[in-house]
Amino acid sequence: MSPLTLSRQRQSPSSLNQRLAALLCGAFFLFFLLTTVAATPTSGCGCDLPVGQSPGAPSVQVPFQQSNGVNRTYLIHIPKNYNQNTPAPVVLNFHGRGRNNIYQEFLTGFSRPDWNPNAIVVYPQGINDRWQGDPESLNVDDVGFVSDLISSISHEYCLDSKRIYATAKSNGGSLVNQLACDFRLSTQIAAFAPVSAALYLPGVSEEKCSDYIRRSVSFPCSPGRTEIPILEFHGFDDDTIPYYGGPRRQSCLISIPHWLEDWAKLQGYGPTFRNSSLFDGNVIKLEYAPGTKNEGIISHYAIKNWSHDWPSKNSTVDTLKTTFIDATPIIMAFFDKHVL
Repeated sequence: MSPLTLSRQRQSPSSLNQRLAALLCGAFFLFFLLTTVAATPTSGCGCDLPVGQSPGAPSVQVPFQQSNGVNRTYLIHIPKNYNQNTPAPVVLNFHGRGRNNIYQEFLTGFSRPDWNPNAIVVYPQGINDRWQGDPESLNVDDVGFVSDLISSISHEYCLDSKRIYATAKSNGGSLVNQLACDFRLSTQIAAFAPVSAALYLPGVSEEKCSDYIRRSVSFPCSPGRTEIPILEFHGFDDDTIPYYGGPRRQSCLISIPHWLEDWAKLQGYGPTFRNSSLFDGNVIKLEYAPGTKNEGIISHYAIKNWSHDWPSKNSTVDTLKTTFIDATPIIMAFFDKHVL
């Protein structure tokens, strides 16, 4: 599907029809607040979709300005079942370094109606095709961008503010980790699911990136709540972002098992996990907090003979190779289990 590039402008606010629409939109929102129990609707409920957007149609590129004045863009997919009067979940989906939001849409398949008939998907675009957390993105405020973006789309679309989620590939996974660690955004995003996460330890150079460091140093992390759901996928043969970390691009990648254990300890569950061998041992699934009501709140799929690619049973724009699982429907099922 070829994304369309459209202006955000609607009809003149001075027109009678526009004013009536705005009044009706506000009235619908008030009605939702008074009558809706299961979902928490945003102020966009009852409002018409922006011009050029419709349920199930090709995704649209939208220009956006951060509160700090920086101009950005995002690609948005409106699912086939979207209804302006029914609060919808939202998935924020971040591309990897050197890629873009169009590539991420084709790669991950979150816009496929068979995998995702109900959730709006927003594919933000990184500055210079990368995200905060990359060694070359030191002065970029992508955490602020995401905060502004959530606020903006909450006014434009009928969203369920209890069901906002974040997923990503590679360097985008670094940003997703920062969102989970952010005091405010961790309370706005219900669950997080990076794939092949590129997690660079702040302030640790290649020269200091010993095996001990990448298995012991932790990320600065001060979330605003406990019980934060985390799901990660990684290939054992990933030679771009190695499974056990290592020196890269004048920085140091954390070991994925250590990062998972850190998240478990941060939430009070300790390092114990349930280990499941799937597909004759080709996929290993780890679920932390075994035996508790939150078993699997931190989950991980480690895939043998798999590199730095989005896990898929079919070939993708990442690779012609295939593996035993499709990450995207697993992520959607994980998201569906977790509500703020």
